[in-house]
Amino acid sequence: MSYAIFLDLSGTLIKERGDGLPIGDPKDIELCGGVVPALQWMQDQYYKLISISNMSSIARGERTMKQILGVCERLVEILMQEGIKLTQIYLCPHDRNGGCRCRKPGTLMLEIARDYYNIDLSQSYMIGNTLSDVEAGSKAGCKESFLIGNGTLANILETTKRIRQLRY
Repeated sequence: MSYAIFLDLSGTLIKERGDGLPIGDPKDIELCGGVVPALQWMQDQYYKLISISNMSSIARGERTMKQILGVCERLVEILMQEGIKLTQIYLCPHDRNGGCRCRKPGTLMLEIARDYYNIDLSQSYMIGNTLSDVEAGSKAGCKESFLIGNGTLANILETTKRIRQLRY
């Protein structure tokens, strides 16, 4: 079995725009503070790094799947330049009223990753900036779910310190 750290996208890995919409242009990506050293540590501990993100702006017609995939591809490139490999990015394109199981706090994205990558969720973690992120991780059976601020350096690094304490 393997272990994973599930990470929200906007507000956790990349800075939010401030208007409630996800970034639509890959050249506008800016990593949240502390993301690179935190992900490097997680990767060095042999965790699979998996991003799971709600993207209801697609259902509302405010962003296209092509735009969001372009942003995801650019994020992967930026992280690869730092020696960091995201194992997978899962997106839920449905709105809040869609009734789907993939939209966090639903657990389907975590369950799909668990089954595909043979992940032991009881030894894995969820990190996000909303209560739905934390709830999804808890409902899926993650060892612990962390709610961080707006991706500030202290919060993401404090999360890695907490994971170290829980592991050893």
